[in-house]
Formats: sequence, C-alpha cells, structure tokens
Amino acid sequence: MHTLIKSVHSNLYGKCLHLYSYGYLGILYDNIRKTRRKILSP
Repeated sequence: MHTLIKSVHSNLYGKCLHLYSYGYLGILYDNIRKTRRKILSP
C-alpha cells in the first residue's frame, strides 16, 4: 500500500514538474519573440 502511494506521489510530482518546465519554456519563447520583434522593428 505504501509503495502505491509513493508511486502515485512521484507520478504527480513528475507531471507538475513537466507542466512547470513546459510553462517556463513557453514564457522564455514568448520573451524571445518579443525581443526579436523589438530588434526587427526600429
């Protein structure tokens, strides 16, 4: 029973981490796009 809870917990943690990293990459990509637009348009 304990191992089941542990595996579910680690699975949730992995999903949260994945979502967090995906969101971070999205923000980073958005920032890069904004800065590129600023550089391209004087």
